[in-house]
Amino acid sequence: MGSGAEAQKRVIYDTNLIIYYCFMHKEKIKGKAVIIRVMGFTNRIQTLTEQFVTDGFEIETISGVIDEIFDKGIAKIVDEFCDDPQTKSLIGLPERVKISSRIRLRLARKTEEKIKRLQNKAWFKVIDYHPDEREIREVKDFYLSLNVTLKME
Repeated sequence: MGSGAEAQKRVIYDTNLIIYYCFMHKEKIKGKAVIIRVMGFTNRIQTLTEQFVTDGFEIETISGVIDEIFDKGIAKIVDEFCDDPQTKSLIGLPERVKISSRIRLRLARKTEEKIKRLQNKAWFKVIDYHPDEREIREVKDFYLSLNVTLKME
């Protein structure tokens, strides 16, 4: 069977998976300690990631994904999360109460720190990939071709 060297097992993570993996923080809100995470997604992706690492997988993403996370702005991701009524319900806040800017800033900083720590893990690789214009056009054309399907409308 070939040279005897086992091929590296790999899995690719997108923006959402990286955010879900890194978005779990302990905060004190209204005097109450709460764990803030993206509902069940954070727990599931952390468990899945742990299993991949245990099974010897290398987790990869492309530089564009990391750029998207930092370009879109972790603060915007945090704002979307904090403004979601389900989030407020989860941490026991009435829907009309706004999560403070101080807490939002702390969440954004903690998430950014976790993403940077993730990038330093031996099992996590960021591949420097920049598609050329032809590749981008092909992907855009594909998605535009779906506009005429009932599901996309």
